[in-house]
Amino acid sequence: HVRKIFAIYKQALEIDYPQSREFRIVIYGSETEYRRYQRQVAPVLENSAGFYNSRNNQITTWGMADSHLLKLITHEVSHAISASHGRFVPTWLNEGLAEYFEQIEVAGLGARIPVADYWLKVLRRRGWAEQPPDLSRVLDAQHRDWYAANGPDSLSYAASWSLVWYLMDSRQGRIL
Repeated sequence: HVRKIFAIYKQALEIDYPQSREFRIVIYGSETEYRRYQRQVAPVLENSAGFYNSRNNQITTWGMADSHLLKLITHEVSHAISASHGRFVPTWLNEGLAEYFEQIEVAGLGARIPVADYWLKVLRRRGWAEQPPDLSRVLDAQHRDWYAANGPDSLSYAASWSLVWYLMDSRQGRIL
């Protein structure tokens, strides 16, 4: 999964993760152990299943079911790649890319990234199919405001995923 993401970032976004820059993945044996560490290192995170820390280039989580663990690590690797080039990446794009790549399905030498049905359902429940929103609220949001706007259904993540999906997978988006 990770190698495919590196290749897509390089091809589509011209971001090349430096081979010499290794990142660590730390998996705690229990959620309790993970939460103890998370409260020390990243106390602002609430209910996170894992996180990427750019200061020590480390992904941290706990040992959960393999399918969830792989998606989480894939999500956090996307953050590591986005942070690797030293330029500012807006929160909507950083999280949108991570949500987009979290869906990756690798088979042999190929990979595909299917539509995230969960996020589509969130957007439909919020009425985005009938009444398109003011996207400036997502695109222009400062880091804290983007997270604060999430709400119980994680609308900011859904909106950011949909924008990245449009840019990466739609014919019109790829032209941009």
